[in-house]
Amino acid sequence: MNTFDRVFKEIFGNGLKEHGFCAAQGSVFLKLINECIVQFIMPKKLRPCEKGTKCFTVEAGMMSIYCEGLGKAFLERYCRDLAQLSYYSGKKHDNKDLNDFPYNDENASLIVQHVYDLTEEYILPLFGKVKDITDYKALCRKIFVGNLRYADSFSGDSLLLIKTKDREDFMDMLNESYNEEKAMIDSGLSGCSYEEAYRLLYNGIIKTIPEPRDKVFADPVLFSAAVKEADERAEQNLEYLHSLGL
Repeated sequence: MNTFDRVFKEIFGNGLKEHGFCAAQGSVFLKLINECIVQFIMPKKLRPCEKGTKCFTVEAGMMSIYCEGLGKAFLERYCRDLAQLSYYSGKKHDNKDLNDFPYNDENASLIVQHVYDLTEEYILPLFGKVKDITDYKALCRKIFVGNLRYADSFSGDSLLLIKTKDREDFMDMLNESYNEEKAMIDSGLSGCSYEEAYRLLYNGIIKTIPEPRDKVFADPVLFSAAVKEADERAEQNLEYLHSLGL
């Protein structure tokens, strides 16, 4: 085990243990909430941002027990990094300071401890607000929308919508996102037209979340298969999590 991996596992392992997380494979730390929500935190190696150094950041996310799995390769597709998550924390900061963290073997402990402190400041309070499925779904709409896409192909964590019989049309999410995009267009921060912005958002939200979900509800055979798959995933994921001591 190289210096960084050892230091990361030691510092994050000791710190996150106090918050209910447990170490899994590949420097991934998992937490199970009320037997239904899984939160995860892990490092991500980056290209060196300064000559003579290595570089990393921290990524985190959450899933329900109905997700495809809890392996690192899968979780990496559905997470956000420290800088992105700090934006939703409501705390002011210089975003540039949170994008990447250069280190070397000599100062690895110091840098990893600094990043852990930032994790406690920005990520853990945000995650601490999630107590149940309702809280998790609300956070998905805000941050982890990709988790819910393409229920008709059982992708990501989309079967949660089927198991909870979610019938929301997501139009409020579309309209809120569109208003935010219009503000960016008006301020010159976006080169899209209003029409293009709406089309992109419609395709990214309505076409990928409620429409695929409704296909499942409308097809008895597909619905039955989706429920069966979700139940099997829940059983397998919980078995794995319990084996870790969670």
